[in-house]
Amino acid sequence: MNRIERVVVDECVGQGSPLVGQLRQRLGGRPVKFVFLATEHPGIPDIEILDKLLDVRCALLTQDRVLHNLAIDRGFRSFVHTPESGLTDRRLVHVSAPDKHLPVASGALRGSYQRQSPPEAQAITEWLCGFLSAHQLKQFRTKRRRIRAHFGSPDNIVAAALTIGQRRTAQGMVGGYMLKVDARHGVKSLFPASESYFLDRAGNEPLQATCWALVHLFQLQLQSYPLTLYHMDGGALARCTALIDDRGAAATAVERMAARLLAAVPRPNAAECTKGRFFDRASDKLNQLAKFATNELVSFDLHAMASALPDEASSLGCYKLFGKINLLRTGGRRGLPINCFIHHFAHLLKPPVGPAQPPLWPFGRTAGFCFSDSQFHLFVGRHNISSLLCANPARGGGTRAVQRKNISGVCS
Repeated sequence: MNRIERVVVDECVGQGSPLVGQLRQRLGGRPVKFVFLATEHPGIPDIEILDKLLDVRCALLTQDRVLHNLAIDRGFRSFVHTPESGLTDRRLVHVSAPDKHLPVASGALRGSYQRQSPPEAQAITEWLCGFLSAHQLKQFRTKRRRIRAHFGSPDNIVAAALTIGQRRTAQGMVGGYMLKVDARHGVKSLFPASESYFLDRAGNEPLQATCWALVHLFQLQLQSYPLTLYHMDGGALARCTALIDDRGAAATAVERMAARLLAAVPRPNAAECTKGRFFDRASDKLNQLAKFATNELVSFDLHAMASALPDEASSLGCYKLFGKINLLRTGGRRGLPINCFIHHFAHLLKPPVGPAQPPLWPFGRTAGFCFSDSQFHLFVGRHNISSLLCANPARGGGTRAVQRKNISGVCS
């Protein structure tokens, strides 16, 4: 057997994963190059890994059992961890992995395979991350990978369709969606590509399930494809159609959220869903969820999410600073308990560049200002009051501390 000279580490295996160390130890002291796809080729489809990266002197390290079997079936070395056998290079007999031999994009390997969305779509996606747990974000990554593996490449996706419905119950509003994704060629449509259901105990608006479905569409990174929204409820269909035609017709926070999400989707189309297999399946599911307690229902306050949606100017301002070092580090909010995006504007870019934007001004807040030559100030207030600081290069490197005028006591 050929000696392994290079190990391709799949994106689902982080650089700090213990699997990397286990494989290094297993290969012994011989020099082996590790290629981490998360940094070298982020977003690369499985078909490109199999056709362009692996060879007889290369091995794959992954946690994707299907990809592991596909690599072995093509004659390559692959390692995967299972609870039963630990780190193994044997084929997993209980995992089905049919090789669809999907078409591979021509040309050399790309530095990145991630689709670049417009700034507004990226700003919305980053904002939505603040309302999702680490477990939910991991679930979305798994779903994205599953969809990508089915189609071979994002370029092979032609359109998406959502079947949306909701029911008022004694516990609250129960709603959800089913997602169907269509291919250009080579494979069948994927249905359900995703489905999810929520319980909103306080809400009672026709577009709650529509917002829920669109939130998931953005997290699955499918918002850049033509979209059809099939509504099971006539009232939801009427309001969705009105918002597509005139975004200014939104009358509530939930409708404004729906209008903004719809505006970031190319060529959205709303249609009625009153019969057919998709209608029957979604209707049966909602009836079941309305009658029986189940962990499939995610308890969620959609009105609170909609009310927290910042205006476009604020969101796009935050997007311009995403990926830069700031008070929240490089990842944006990522669910941290911070009331708003103001910290993004507060931090300086790398010297000698000045502030990325005038601190705080886009928000139009009434604020009191205190100046100090100290390098850092920490302001503590009640949990429901924003208190923050920002750099002030105009005062010799001091800081500008900003807090609302109704704060009666502040410690520094």
